[in-house]
Amino acid sequence: MTDTVYTMPLTNVPQRFSMDIVGVTYIILCRWNESIGWSLDINDANDVPLIACLPLVTGRDLLSQYAYVGIGAQLIVYTDGAQFEPPTLANLGAESNLYLLVTT
Repeated sequence: MTDTVYTMPLTNVPQRFSMDIVGVTYIILCRWNESIGWSLDINDANDVPLIACLPLVTGRDLLSQYAYVGIGAQLIVYTDGAQFEPPTLANLGAESNLYLLVTT
């Protein structure tokens, strides 16, 4: 088995984009919330919600609790120099990044 790591193309502004993950197209919505920080929504290609308001926290696979959705990858947040610090409003996409880990 081979692991491939991709950096999700996030910046520190709210955004919406589509992305293929293991051959399936998903719509990713990323936004800042003063209460929880950065969060993601993951919708299918028809814009049907699959995962809503997933906080971008460090130290774990964000998708592990959603294995039943069948995305087939891991999402991991890492902050340079402070690996357990969550992304801030200012550093998402710069010092703090979201990585997609696909095992094939």
